[in-house]
Amino acid sequence: ADSAPLPAETEATSPPCSTFSPTRKVTLITHNLNLEGAPLFLWELAQHLAAQGTAINVISAQEGPLTSKYKSVGASITIVNIDSLWKAESSPELGREITHLGQKLDFSDSELVIANTLSCFWGVHLAALAKKPSLLYIHESTTPTSFYHGHMAPATLALIQSTFQLASHVSFLTEATRAYYRTWLGSNNHSINPGWIDVGAIDDFLAKNSREALRQKLGLSDDEKLVINIGSVCDRKGQHIFIRGIDLLARFDPALVSGCQFFMVGGRDTLFDRD
Repeated sequence: ADSAPLPAETEATSPPCSTFSPTRKVTLITHNLNLEGAPLFLWELAQHLAAQGTAINVISAQEGPLTSKYKSVGASITIVNIDSLWKAESSPELGREITHLGQKLDFSDSELVIANTLSCFWGVHLAALAKKPSLLYIHESTTPTSFYHGHMAPATLALIQSTFQLASHVSFLTEATRAYYRTWLGSNNHSINPGWIDVGAIDDFLAKNSREALRQKLGLSDDEKLVINIGSVCDRKGQHIFIRGIDLLARFDPALVSGCQFFMVGGRDTLFDRD
C-alpha cells in the first residue's frame, strides 16, 4: 500500500535531530520489559546512556524483569495500557487513541524519544505530538502489513506506515531489513547501524561454564548432537518450520535423529507456543 498522510487527530511535526551531543534526558519506549532480544537491546543502550550521565525515562506496555535493572541505573518507569490501540478500527480512531495516551504522559523534559521495534510505532507519534525528536529502531524484516496481520485492523495500517516519515530518524540493523520499509521512508531520515553484542559477558560465561558441565546439565551424553533454535517463539519467526524439519529428518534418517536432542530457546506462554 502507498504511504498516507497522518490523520488530523495526530497531525504533528517531528523536529529534526540535532548534531550529536550528550543528552540530558531520554525517553525509551518498549513493548515490554522481558528478557528478550529487542528489550535487552534497549537495556544495553540505556546502560551506555546512563554511564554518560543521561537520565533515563522508560515507557513500557508491560511490566517485566528488566524493571529492576532499569531502576539500578536510576531510570523512572511508567507502565501504560495500550489495549485501545490494538482495538482501533481505523487510522483516525487509532490516531485519537494515541492522542489520548499522550495526554497522560509528560515528555516536557525529554530531549529525545527512542522507540524500539515496529511494536512501538506509537512512540514516534507520541514524540511528534510532544514536538520532540524521535529515533525508531527497527529490527523486524517484514512489512507492517505482515507484522500486524491478525493483530490490527487493516484500516489502521495507513497511520502505522506513516510512522517512517514522521520519525526524525529510523535506524536499521541491515540493508535487507531496510528494504522492507523503502516505500514509506523519508528521503533522508534513515541509516544502517549494525547492532552490538556484549561479547565480554559471553566470554565471562564461557570462562565459568565448561562445555562438559553444560551438556551434563542438559542431560546430553557425549555422543549426542545438540540442535538449537534460538529466538522468541512466535508465529512471525515460524518455529513450526523447525518442528517440520525435525519430522522430515526423522522420516528420512531416523538413525541420525535418534542421536540428536532438539531444543527451542525463547518459549513464552502463548497459543503459538502451546500449538
